[in-house]
Order: sequence, then structure tokens, then C-alpha cells
Amino acid sequence: MVNPSVSVILPVYNSAKYLERCILSVLKQTYKNIELIIINDGSTDNSESIAKKYAKHDTRVKYVYQENRGPAYARNQGISIASGEFIQFIDSDDYLEEGSVQALMEYSEGVELVIAGYYNIYNSNEDNIKKSVLPTNIGILTKKELLESFGELLKKKLFHYTWHKLYKKDILKSVKFNEKLKIGEDLLLNLDYINFVNKAYIIRVPVYNHIRFNYTSITKSYHKNLFLTRKLIHERLVSFLKNNDIYYGKNKDEIEELFVDKIVSSISNLNKKSSPLSFREKLVEIDSIMDDTSVREILWRFNKRRVTTKIYGYLLGKKMRLILQYYSITLSKINNFR
Repeated sequence: MVNPSVSVILPVYNSAKYLERCILSVLKQTYKNIELIIINDGSTDNSESIAKKYAKHDTRVKYVYQENRGPAYARNQGISIASGEFIQFIDSDDYLEEGSVQALMEYSEGVELVIAGYYNIYNSNEDNIKKSVLPTNIGILTKKELLESFGELLKKKLFHYTWHKLYKKDILKSVKFNEKLKIGEDLLLNLDYINFVNKAYIIRVPVYNHIRFNYTSITKSYHKNLFLTRKLIHERLVSFLKNNDIYYGKNKDEIEELFVDKIVSSISNLNKKSSPLSFREKLVEIDSIMDDTSVREILWRFNKRRVTTKIYGYLLGKKMRLILQYYSITLSKINNFR
């Protein structure tokens, strides 16, 4: 009996430096019944020639070029042409563990989703630091059990991404990545996908290497309207849990803590070196964030000292004293409103 086929979808944008390592990590998998779909998202570096080289010499590789539309659009394109029964995703500056596909496929029978662990790889003074992210609640879970564990999985960033999971193609064709978003689209896809899941298997095996020193990442670049995107994702999370009657206890706590962190990161985003905003524009943005109803409500429910420690800590760390003073007045108004 032929093993079920797996399509690995790889969006590429100006990733020549790491692309060959990424491609080889797929083609050298111990599980052989795979295809690699490379979607070139309008790269202007040497990525195209690298991808075409492998497509020419390995029949398992499909190469597609598109004008730059973003990774969400590229992944949707990959899903539409995939021939595999199952689908994995990979980012072009990351790479799979040698037995990644085999490990996921071993637990794929009778379930709609397999969730594994992964490695975060950090660059520090030219040395790579490798840290594993592993689930604790392993084994086969019903949809109800999976949802009850949602908060814990979210806290460990095991719902944020798609590349350490195995999906069924037939279900993915019923859901799509949000092509309007540049961040958070993986998480929102997972929320939509879970609606079709009856059973999932969680395994305590790291199958993926996630590189954390990409200088074009969310942590380095300024993103316009970041708070609005963070708010949208928070609202979708709340709606998802409420619709499934699980917006309570640890699930609720973790989602609210996550949103507080995203409020902080939205303020941090305003002060990135790449930010085009003037000082006055930054103040206006901070005022808008702090006056938002959802922010006021979430801060209302948090201990004052806990919230101010997080936000003040960031602002002091950046030595933005004037913003801190302005923000302190704004936060005092909110606390007085309580």
C-alpha cells in the first residue's frame, strides 16, 4: 500500500541566502512520497535560479512565479495546486528536521490535525542558540479536549503558526489564509481550521527549526496600523472561544494576557528606527491606542501594578521619557476612571 502523499508549500521572497538549506531539508526527508511546491513571490534576488535548479532536477518539485502578493496569497496558491492528501508548510529561511514528515504522518490516521513541537534558533554573537518548544498535553484529543487546552497551547505559541503541523488538504480548501494581513494570518487560519476538526494528535517531537534572526521580521520593522491588526486578532480569538463556549478560566486568562502583550508591542512598534512617524504623530497614536474601548476594558481587569510594570518597563528601556510622561498621564486617567 502506497503511503499517503504530502505536499510541502514553500513561499519565497528574497531568501537566496537560506533557500538551498530550506529546499534540501524537504527533499532529504525520510518520508519519500512528497512534493515540494515553491511559490516565488516576486523575488528580486537569486531565489528564482535556486528554485528552478531544483525543479529541473527533481520531479517532486513544482515551481510557480507570482507578482509580489505576500506569503498568505502564496500559500493559498500552493494549496490550490497541491496534489497531496496532506499539507505541511515551511518558511524559506527555516528548515525541517530530518524526520519531520515521517514523524507527523505516523500519527495522521483518523485525525484531521497533527501538532508537533519545534525549535527556536536564536543568533547571538555568531553562535546559534537552539531552544525547543514542546507541548505538554500529548496524545489524541477530541475537539472538546483540544479546545479546553486552547489557552495553554496558545501560551506556548503552539497555535500561532502553521509550519509545525500537518493538515488535510480537503479541509484547507474550505478555509483560506487572510491575504490582507501581514501578521497573524497563521493563527486565524488555525482558528478556522479547528471548526472542521473532530480529533487531533499532539506529539512531543520537535519537527521544525524556526530561525529568529531574520532582520525583516515583525520585531525589527515598523508596521503601519499594527494595533488595529492586533485588535482584530484579539477580537477573533474572543469570538472563537465564545462561539465554542470556552471563554473562561485559563483560556480567557491567556487570551487577555496575550492582548496586553500586544498592546505593549503596538506601542513599541511606534518607536522602531524604521518608523516614519514624527514625535507628535507617535503621541497621537499612543493616545488613540489608550483611548480604545477594548484597551480600556482589558486594562480595567488587570492589576494596576502588573500592567504598568510591563508598559513602563518597555518605555524606560527605550529611554522615551517624554512619551512615558505622556503615557503616565493617560494611564492615570484610565485608573481614575476605574
